[in-house]
Formats: sequence, structure tokens, C-alpha cells
Amino acid sequence: MLRLMMPMSAGLVLVGCATYPAAVEQDLPVYERAVIEDDLNAFLDQVKATHPDLSYSANLDAVAAKREEIAAALPETMDAREAWMAMAQLNPLFADAHIGLRRPLDLIAAQADASGAELMTLPVRVTADDRIEVAATSERLPGVEDGARIVAINGIATETILADLMPRMRGESELLRRLILALRFDAFFWTAYGAFEGYEITIEDEGARETHT
Repeated sequence: MLRLMMPMSAGLVLVGCATYPAAVEQDLPVYERAVIEDDLNAFLDQVKATHPDLSYSANLDAVAAKREEIAAALPETMDAREAWMAMAQLNPLFADAHIGLRRPLDLIAAQADASGAELMTLPVRVTADDRIEVAATSERLPGVEDGARIVAINGIATETILADLMPRMRGESELLRRLILALRFDAFFWTAYGAFEGYEITIEDEGARETHT
């Protein structure tokens, strides 16, 4: 039975030198490497046992190679979010939105209850030219129009966010993977970066930047 349903890119790219809302300290479960690798193998075994023909959409050699790459890069211990981020690198290789690791909803809910932190509830879209945009007018961002370009969230550049999360999305195509990321952006942002005391959204419009809280 899977105990986990989870490497980050080289770190957070911060925009400017401003002070952003602090990350909320969370008491996440920590697992040893052997446990994570066991779950990685159990997950793949489950997929193979329940899928009628995984080779229909997936290149099995590529899946096996990625599994070896993930296992080789595992540190001695990882917390639950880090483990999801590692294992979810398999998701795009299945090329099927019905197969893969879903966002860790139980973990997110438990941590939200324990810390009182909130997810970033802002509708967004992820475009084909690698932009994150406001997807609808919102009382949270007065005066910001649908389609406004988001360049950073809490100082984390959107280029970094996409580089960390797009390679971990399920789906048959880049278009579908962008849609899945946009629809569940709040949960995936938490999975990558954790919870914060608040959120500051940096918008760029015709070269000018402004930050909304």
C-alpha cells in the first residue's frame, strides 16, 4: 500500500529584494530513502497491474529509465512534499491524464488544519507561451483584468514555478498538462513550495510591475 502519493529545481528564484510573506513552518512526515523507493516501486507495480496496456500511451523504456533516475537521486531522507515532487516526475511519461500521482489532498488538508495556513486561491491560466495569467477578475486583485500576466508569487518567478511543476503534471499533451496545472494551481503550488502566511502577486502590464496582496 502506498504511504506516499511525492527534487525541486535548483532553488527559488526571487524577484527583486522585497520582503515577502513568510513560509509557515509545517511538521511534515519524513521518510527514509528505502521507504520512498519502496513506494516508488509499489506505485509502478500498481499501475502495471491495473492498466490493460500501459504501452499504448507510454514508452515503457522511458518510464523505466526515469524510475532509475529518480531512485538514484533520492537523498537519505525526504519529507512528504519532496517525495511527491520526486515521484511525480513519472507523470508526463504515462501520457494519460488518468494515470499518475494526483495532488496530495489528504496531506494538504491535514497541514492546513494544523497550521491554519490557506492555499493561494486565485484563478490562473497557463498559456502555450509559458505565461501564468489571471484567469478571471477577482475581488482579491481590484483593477487587475482577466489575462494580466503574473510574473511572481511571493517573489518566486513564474518561470521557476513552471519549470518545477510542468514536468510533474499528468496528461496526454502539453495543452492538457497546462490545463491540469491551472485548474489545481493552489494545491500544486503548495506541494512545491509549502504554505505561506499570505500571498503577494506581482503583475506586469506593459513593462510596469505592481504587487497585490
